Amino acid sequence: MSASSIAISDAFDGGNIEHVSTDDSNSNSKVLLRIKPDPFTELEKINHLQYFSFRARVPATSSVEYVIENAGKCSYPSACYCLDRLYFLPLVISNGGIL
Repeated sequence: MSASSIAISDAFDGGNIEHVSTDDSNSNSKVLLRIKPDPFTELEKINHLQYFSFRARVPATSSVEYVIENAGKCSYPSACYCLDRLYFLPLVISNGGIL
C-alpha cells in the first residue's frame, strides 16, 4: 500500500486532528495522529485538548492501526468512539497516554 492510498482529513465541521505520519512498510499500516489543542482560555490559562474527530479514506482490503499520540494529555482522558453516529463505545487509553 502506498502512503497516498491512506488519506486523513479533519476538513469538515467539527474535525480536529493532526496527521503526523503513516507507516505502510508492512501489511498492517500504522497512522500516527495528534489531537489539536483548543484555543487558549483566559479563565484557566491553558489550551485544552478535549476531542478528536477525523475521516479516513482507506482501501477496503487494508488493515490500519490509528494511534493518537497525545490522548493522555486530554483535559478529560476518558474517551469514546462512534462509527455509525448512533452508538458510542468507550476507548481505553494506555501505554503512557497513547490511544
